[in-house]
Amino acid sequence: VVNWKTPVRLTKLFCALARGKGLNHAIDQIVEKDKYPDSIVIDLGFAKAHLILNAHWLPSVFNRPHIFQRPKQYKTLLSLFGKAGIGTSRYDEWKTQRETVRPYFSRKTIIKSDADILDDVHALTEKWRVQGHTDDLYEDLKEFSILTMFKYTFGYDVSDCKDELKEHVDNLNAYLFSMLLNPLTLYTGKRAFISSKAQNAILFMYDFLENMTEGHQRKYQENHIISAILKSSGFYDAESADERLECKLQAFEEIWQIMGAGYETTASSLTWIIAELAQRPEYQSELRDEINNLLDNERPNSSNTSALIKQKHFMIEVLRLHPSLQTSIPRVATENAVIGDDYHIRIGEAVAIPILNVHKDKRWFENPDEFNPSRQASDARSLRPKTSQMSFLHGDHTCPGRPMFFQRGMLVVTEILKHFDMTLDGPPPTPVNKTTILPSEGCRLKFTEIDKPSTDHDHDIVRKALGIYASGEHTPQQRCPFH
Repeated sequence: VVNWKTPVRLTKLFCALARGKGLNHAIDQIVEKDKYPDSIVIDLGFAKAHLILNAHWLPSVFNRPHIFQRPKQYKTLLSLFGKAGIGTSRYDEWKTQRETVRPYFSRKTIIKSDADILDDVHALTEKWRVQGHTDDLYEDLKEFSILTMFKYTFGYDVSDCKDELKEHVDNLNAYLFSMLLNPLTLYTGKRAFISSKAQNAILFMYDFLENMTEGHQRKYQENHIISAILKSSGFYDAESADERLECKLQAFEEIWQIMGAGYETTASSLTWIIAELAQRPEYQSELRDEINNLLDNERPNSSNTSALIKQKHFMIEVLRLHPSLQTSIPRVATENAVIGDDYHIRIGEAVAIPILNVHKDKRWFENPDEFNPSRQASDARSLRPKTSQMSFLHGDHTCPGRPMFFQRGMLVVTEILKHFDMTLDGPPPTPVNKTTILPSEGCRLKFTEIDKPSTDHDHDIVRKALGIYASGEHTPQQRCPFH
C-alpha cells in the first residue's frame, strides 16, 4: 500500500489533474517504476480515499454496491436538474433506473434496428468514399453517434438540430468535468461557479428534452424508453402541477445522463478503434479475410458479425488501451468493510478504481503498452482476473449500453473493411482527459477503395444524405414538375 499523505505527493497529484494529465499520469509519476501496489491511499486529513489497483480485490468492491455507494453530493455536483440519474444515483434508486432502461439496451431489442443502422453506416462510409478521406474522424463519428442514438434509442430525429445539440452536450460534459477538478466544490459539495456558457447549455437542454418528451407527457406509449422513464419517475401518477414538474425533472436527468454518456463514449471508442486500424495494415488484411470467409456476400447484422472473433478481440484490445473512463466513479463506504487480503476501509472513506492503470498492470498483462489482440482470446483471459479489464466496468455496475456499442461498432468496422484500405493522413489522435478520455480532434484518414463501387441505388441514398447530385441532375426543388 502506498500512502499519499505527504505534501509533495499530494501536490504532484493535484497538479497533474489540473494540467489535464489525468489520474493515470499522476500515478505513474509518483509510484516507483515497475512497482505495482495493491492500493494507493490519498489522505487529506479531513478525508481519505483508496485507489484500488489489485484486480483480485475488485470483485469485493463491485459485488457489494449496497456498501460502496456514490457520494450524496454527486446529486448536486454532477446533475443538470438537481436530480440523480443512472450515473449519480445511490444504489436502490440506481437499481430501479437500471431495470427501467435495461430492456431497451438488450441484444433482443437492438437487433431489430440492424438493417436501419447498417443504412446509416453505409451512408457514413459512402461519404468517405466520395471524399476519399475524412478531415476529422472524431467529428464525423460524433455526428454518426448522436444521430443514431436519438433515432434508435429515443425514437427522435435530431438531424435539424444536431450541430447545436452536439455543441451544448460538449459544453455540458466539459462543465461537469470542471466540477470534479474544483477542490472548493468537492469540499463544500456545492457548485462554486456556473459560467454563462454552461447556463445557456442547461436551458437549451431543458427546452430540447421538453420538445422530445412532449408526446409522451400527454400519453404513455407502450414499449418506449421515454414513456418508461417518465412512468418510473411517477410522472403519470402525479396529482399536482408541482409534483409533475418534479417527476419530469427526474426523467429529464435520467435521459440526459444516458445520452450525455452514450453519445460521447460511442464516438470516442469508435475513433480509437478506426485510428488503430488505420495504423495497422496487417490487421486490416487479417480482419478483412475473416469477414470474407465468414460473411461471404451476406449483409452484415448483429448475428453474423458476432462470429467475427478476431475483429471483436481487436476492438476489445483497443478499449483496454483506450478506455472511456480513466477511473471509476468514486464511491463512499456506508459501513466498515474488508476487501482483498484483510484490507480495511472505514465508513465514510472513498473508493475508486484507476481503470487505465489496472489495464496496464504487468501483473495481468505482459508488455502492457504493446498492442496485442491475442491476449483477448478466451484461453489468455482465463489466466487473469476478470476485473483486470473493465472497459464497461463489471458486475452490477456493467454499462447497460455495452450490447448497443458492439452492435454499432461491429457494423461500422465490418462495413469499412469490406470496402476500404485506410491510412493516417497526419498524426494519430492523442488522449484528452475530460469527463471521459477523448481522442484529440483533427485526425485525418485516407480511404482507398478495394472493390467495385456500390450500386446506383446506394449512391442515390448517399447523395440525398449529403445533398450531392449526379452531373446534370437537378435538386428536388429545381426539377421540372412535369418530369
